[in-house]
Amino acid sequence: MAVDWVRRAREAVAGKYGPILPHVEAVVAHAGDLATHYPQADREVVVVAAWLHDLARVEGEADGHATRGAELAREFLAAAGYPPARANLVAWAILHHTDPVYGPERGELPLEARILYDADKMDRVRGYYLAELLVTVGTRVAGEGGHWLAHLPSARELYVGLFESLYTERAREAVQADYEACLDFLDRVTLATGRREGR
Repeated sequence: MAVDWVRRAREAVAGKYGPILPHVEAVVAHAGDLATHYPQADREVVVVAAWLHDLARVEGEADGHATRGAELAREFLAAAGYPPARANLVAWAILHHTDPVYGPERGELPLEARILYDADKMDRVRGYYLAELLVTVGTRVAGEGGHWLAHLPSARELYVGLFESLYTERAREAVQADYEACLDFLDRVTLATGRREGR
């Protein structure tokens, strides 16, 4: 009887995630969908990586959690008897799920890692990253005595960069409408603010 590694990963970690479980479940759903559209990807590796990708955040690590998460996943999978070559691919995907790769190396990144990165970023493109940016910029600028609306162009640039960092066409298609709606929102706020200030 074959081992259901996806179920094993889910059962091992789902109870540990606490308040970030909805994020992890969304990443798992997005990863499964993307892997279905790219049959050359190892779907099991992608979904196992999705379940394990934020393990280091459970330990309280936010910065650099991808590196520690890859180590934790490799340890868990080795102890569970997961095939070493596939465990390495899971760890590689987790290691690269936070920051995009650019340049010639971009195309060399395994498809499973590209899919996990996109799955992790899809909800951010759908809007919550924009809200996070506006709150972060607003808090920082207010503390410096400035006005957050002056920083909308830089927030827009960061948001566009996030969308453009997506690797797969399927991920871009899936979030395109939300992305355009968020850009429209930013543009309308910028325009309305400019009118109010007589620009």
